Amino acid sequence: MGDLYRISSADRYANGDPSNFQVLVPDSMLGRRNFELISCSIPLNIYNVSSSNNTISYNDGSDRLVTVSPGYYSITGLLSALVTAMNALGGATFSAVYNDTTKLTTITGSLPYFFNLTQASPLLESLGWVLIGGTTATSTSQVSTLAPVLWPLDLYIQVEQLGTSEIESTGNRSYSYEIPIITSNGQINQISKDQIGTQKITINSMNSRNWNVRLVDFRMRQVAMFSDWNFTLSVS
Repeated sequence: MGDLYRISSADRYANGDPSNFQVLVPDSMLGRRNFELISCSIPLNIYNVSSSNNTISYNDGSDRLVTVSPGYYSITGLLSALVTAMNALGGATFSAVYNDTTKLTTITGSLPYFFNLTQASPLLESLGWVLIGGTTATSTSQVSTLAPVLWPLDLYIQVEQLGTSEIESTGNRSYSYEIPIITSNGQINQISKDQIGTQKITINSMNSRNWNVRLVDFRMRQVAMFSDWNFTLSVS
């Protein structure tokens, strides 16, 4: 094992967000090539609806963009907040039901309407719709394709200066380290080497003390983090 270094959002000197910050690492890291994740500690007081995934675009005869306030929601709480916000926009009146057996969501309007399946509707993706572009068929009832994903199974660390893990990289899901979530919201997700497995990045040579660090979900969206967190690397 190499030398151990703890990287903490509490030591950030730029970008005040614990989910997206810059930190100055020690001089002794310069010239090193191997960076293996050893442990990670993340307090899970994060929002599952943030400013990056809280809008839905739809048309009930007029183009509308509904926004839900960021926060931590259960599926029923989120649907309640969503239809309240949609009804406040005027036009059609909406209701929503989550089927605990099929795990699908149905949103019903008093008028025919359609959802825009584009990046203008990131909240739809969390609710189980697939953002394939275009629109859903016009109907008074829209049913999700998949089960909702309101709580991530994993979080991901992106360190710009380390690049992408040699083991874990698919398509546009580019990250340095994967962090499994083994506890629930409001608790500390304390991950050890046994739970992390082997996650090691090898580069030509570390040539910067200024590290840019982001904490993202499985869609590579920055999470809304409100407490400091840290991870430990073995460096050689």
